[in-house]
Amino acid sequence: MIMDHYGLTNMEQLLLVVGDCKGEGNTVILKFKSSTPISQVEIQEDISKGEHIRSYYVEGLADANWVRLCEGTSVGHKRIQLFDPVNVRSVRLTVVNSGGVPYIRRFAAYNYQSATPE
Repeated sequence: MIMDHYGLTNMEQLLLVVGDCKGEGNTVILKFKSSTPISQVEIQEDISKGEHIRSYYVEGLADANWVRLCEGTSVGHKRIQLFDPVNVRSVRLTVVNSGGVPYIRRFAAYNYQSATPE
């Protein structure tokens, strides 16, 4: 059983990575092959090139429309943001304000799933 493999109880959940990418500039887009459920994003700046992001927002492409999922200020090494689950074909990070060119080391999307017995 999957729970035995990971040492989980039936009250715990699995966090599944559904995709990731990297890039530079004010917009980074992560595309999926089909509509995919997500409930969390992780943003990492390449801090060897400086911490530049001052404010940003993240959108998901759901039913041909970009829907805002979350927003924030500063990222630094890593920023993780949770939101209500949504099915999307793409996820877009838009940097609104920065102190230089943003270098995104990792932009990842995740989906929580209940760990239930097989």
